[in-house]
Amino acid sequence: MDCGPKYPGSPFITYILNYLKLITNRLIVNIIKSRMKKRIEKICGESENTPNFEEIENSPNFVFTPDENFETIALFDQEGNIVNLNSWLECAYYAKGGWTNNISDFFDGEKFLFLFLLIVPVVYKFIITRVSKS
Repeated sequence: MDCGPKYPGSPFITYILNYLKLITNRLIVNIIKSRMKKRIEKICGESENTPNFEEIENSPNFVFTPDENFETIALFDQEGNIVNLNSWLECAYYAKGGWTNNISDFFDGEKFLFLFLLIVPVVYKFIITRVSKS
């Protein structure tokens, strides 16, 4: 029975290192799931439902059923597309896929920082030149 990669040294060290790798991987998966759950609750609200995203993704004919008790939410993607969602399950599915309820989450601050750092020295040089001529 193969228990993963072999490490130099005793079989005990190999066992311990493989065990630590397994525990670390499970911990990372649990952290990701916990963060995703918090993100979904923040965007869509709390629900007692436990969504089966695999079933939704594997069914090409899956149709989300509108929920009259759910207030319609508009979510945005990175390209600025908007989708209006009518059920918690639908909202959770889109939130899991990276959609957000705040368009500023995709604000490209690097572009504006670049322009600011480009323009400020030019304006500074212009002002210093004007003041020194006076």
